[in-house]
Amino acid sequence: MFVEDLSGFFDLAGHAVEAVIKNVAGEEVRTIPVIFETPLQAMTVFDSDVELEQPTALCRTSHLTGVRHKFTLTIGAEVYTIVGMPNDGTGVTTLQLKA
Repeated sequence: MFVEDLSGFFDLAGHAVEAVIKNVAGEEVRTIPVIFETPLQAMTVFDSDVELEQPTALCRTSHLTGVRHKFTLTIGAEVYTIVGMPNDGTGVTTLQLKA
């Protein structure tokens, strides 16, 4: 079985930032490196096209053991709720976030 070394990709000195995961009770679960992005997502509301920011955080799937929807992810001073956790099958999961 092929296993990719993702340590360079999630290096805090490079692309990644530190994020704190807390459970629904507000207790810290763990701190992990993530690649945080706020890409724009196109959406049609009534007859108008709008763009909304859709914050996401890429992380190692192995760092998410026990993490569930509605847990929070804190990056700097910003707190986001985890609303989706699609796993791409390569050892990387995209956390879909809501501000």
